Amino acid sequence: MQPLVRSRTRLPKAIQATCKAGGFSRRPLHSKQRRRLFLLCVFAFCLVPLLSGMESVLLVVLPGGLPLGNLLASLVLLSANGVALNQGRGRSLFFRCSLIALAGTMVWLPLGFVLSGNPALNFSGVGGAAALFWRYTGGFACITAALLLWHVIIAWLRQIP
Repeated sequence: MQPLVRSRTRLPKAIQATCKAGGFSRRPLHSKQRRRLFLLCVFAFCLVPLLSGMESVLLVVLPGGLPLGNLLASLVLLSANGVALNQGRGRSLFFRCSLIALAGTMVWLPLGFVLSGNPALNFSGVGGAAALFWRYTGGFACITAALLLWHVIIAWLRQIP
């Protein structure tokens, strides 16, 4: 007589091959993988309202006068650079570049406060402070995108036998 519940179920060979080819496994996630998954979730959940232009969400003023959109933009930059930093290994060039980018994005929101004079990052006047801030923002957005692309290429190359 066979037991009603099997302790370990075997998948058909076709499904096993598909899971192995797709990178799926039953092994539990390591702490580095959990951290990466958490940062990617933060990145995705913060990026969706920013890209879709949900004004009702982005313009919500948090205590202290900071709009939620500014906080979400900061979290997008930080989490994306955190994913890249999590991928890097010790003293590699990728790790060092990710560390510099993370430090630069940590300064992004406070720099905006200082240059604009308010937490809403509303620049008044024609001064060069607004131009400096937006160049800094654009530069670090491009650096973050390049690091994420570099991260994807590294991950893809590590899977090639």
